[in-house]
Amino acid sequence: MRVYRPADAGDDPLPMVLWIHGGGWVLHSVGTSDASCRGITNKTGAIVVSPEYRRAPEHVFPAAHDDVLATYR
Repeated sequence: MRVYRPADAGDDPLPMVLWIHGGGWVLHSVGTSDASCRGITNKTGAIVVSPEYRRAPEHVFPAAHDDVLATYR
């Protein structure tokens, strides 16, 4: 999991975005969405959390969904 915080974030609570990278639960990783997550953080001032989930076909459904849900919780 990667967590992106705005550079000028103080101690006040910030909004949070859970970014689930694309790839149809089969392709890509948190690294492929790095620029998008940094851009969202810089433009909105929100914390962005990008989980790395297990992907198919090595891990069958619902492994990826379980990983994302665990990150959310």
